[in-house]
Amino acid sequence: MATAGDPSFEAAYVARLRKVDADDLMKVAARIFRTPNMIVAVVLPAARDPQRDDRAAKLLPRLRAVAAAPENLAVPSGVGKPLSVAVSGRDVVDYALSSGVRLLVLRDDTAAQVSVRAVWSGGARVDDARLAGATALLARLLPRATKTRGADDLANELSNIAGSLDGIAGVDSLGLRGDFLASHWERGLELVVDCARNPLFGDEEIERERRVLLDAIRTRDDDPTRLAVRLFQGALFGRHPYGQDLLGTADSVAGLTRRRLLDHYRRHYGPRGLTLAVLGPVDPDRVAAKVQSLFPDGAAKLGDGDGGGAGASAGDALRTDPRPVSQPARSEPLEVFQLIPKAQARIVIGYPGLTTHDPGRFALEVLAQILGGPSGRLATDLREQPGLTAILEAISQEGVDPGYFAITAAARPEAVDALVPWLRGQLQRVVEGGVTEVEVLRARRFLIGTRSLVLERRGAVAMAMALHGAFGETGSSYRRDIPELEKVTAADVARVARRIIDSRREVLAVVRPRDRDSERSAKSFPIRMAAQSARYTPR
Repeated sequence: MATAGDPSFEAAYVARLRKVDADDLMKVAARIFRTPNMIVAVVLPAARDPQRDDRAAKLLPRLRAVAAAPENLAVPSGVGKPLSVAVSGRDVVDYALSSGVRLLVLRDDTAAQVSVRAVWSGGARVDDARLAGATALLARLLPRATKTRGADDLANELSNIAGSLDGIAGVDSLGLRGDFLASHWERGLELVVDCARNPLFGDEEIERERRVLLDAIRTRDDDPTRLAVRLFQGALFGRHPYGQDLLGTADSVAGLTRRRLLDHYRRHYGPRGLTLAVLGPVDPDRVAAKVQSLFPDGAAKLGDGDGGGAGASAGDALRTDPRPVSQPARSEPLEVFQLIPKAQARIVIGYPGLTTHDPGRFALEVLAQILGGPSGRLATDLREQPGLTAILEAISQEGVDPGYFAITAAARPEAVDALVPWLRGQLQRVVEGGVTEVEVLRARRFLIGTRSLVLERRGAVAMAMALHGAFGETGSSYRRDIPELEKVTAADVARVARRIIDSRREVLAVVRPRDRDSERSAKSFPIRMAAQSARYTPR
């Protein structure tokens, strides 16, 4: 009130915020995110001889070229502006190269950069307990150095072509993402392929990146929310790799030696399992010829000459079963808790979910949007419960193997015993009464708007192409998401809710502070996941 001068300003603000759609966001983005509005700050190490330091003069032309790239997309007056690839639906050209690489190329003459995504199906799904964290560590190591380019050489080449190169780590994938000025796309491709085919995995790089990963693990283990999600995943998935955190544990990461990483990389990440997506103002046939020259026929082994042994044939990579452990068949509810030395509580209540190929996943995503968030059904109904407050979120996590659907809650410790049965009642209400068409319409608009904004970024389109291709779909499969979301009805949501929300398969994970009662009740239970864990029953 003191700021706006109107006691009803907040209500009006919230009402207007609810009406914001993708078009509104695009209009304001076009006004704000323009090169004339950009401020760039560069900090360089101190020079030995300040009088002769010409680094700033050399750097300025590169910065100007990169900054001007978005403005160069403007079309001269009198010429119709071409549609972006996400809107135009231009065909993705799909090549099955004799080297075994699958290449997807989408030509976009409106782009000033070329986006390259190199993705393998695998990721944490092929990391057993001993290798937990290997995917995260490999993703950090891949773009660092190769056998033909040291770390400094690689960084200098990237700088010369105004490029960036990073690793990709996921529960179902591992890969590289690169973006380069269009005039240097061939050199950019060479760098991506060199990192994929000839990673160095030097001892110094491994140790440096291991320390970074261990710091991230310590931060994660101090976060009650992530702790509760890990507890839930471990209980739901059992020995399946989805039950492990992508970062691994301090013990597993400490055991990731160079030999172990090399053997794991050779076993799962060969040319025949690689999908390469390229998007930009390029000729598809030229790209295909270039990629084939970088993956010559008969190059069967990765890592030759590194002293690490013969290794597996790259042709075996695609034939390796990426699912070494089956998921448990959940037929009865499971409740677990963990005690922490913090005055905070977290709840995760959920169920086995769907795969990325399941047609019901779009309805499940709509259900998650209806229930979760600050303006979702759960938060709205919770406001009517006196003395009961929490921050709620609904998650629909799909995977190559079935994922999960869950509700997370951050609450005061004393509210946990009342909040758990309330959440169960709300979920049962969805099963019995379904949702309204108005709720579905609002959720669909939000999800479609979010996806449309994401796909305005060409790098995101290239990533979507690569992921869909790596998982056995067409390069343009990502375009079906919005039409499929548009078709979701209240009946579809009710049907998937009845399918997923099943009390017999429920997993409840609770993280709460230590107190006398919880200490006493935990003494008779085994240690699990590095802390006390047991069946949870509200007191």
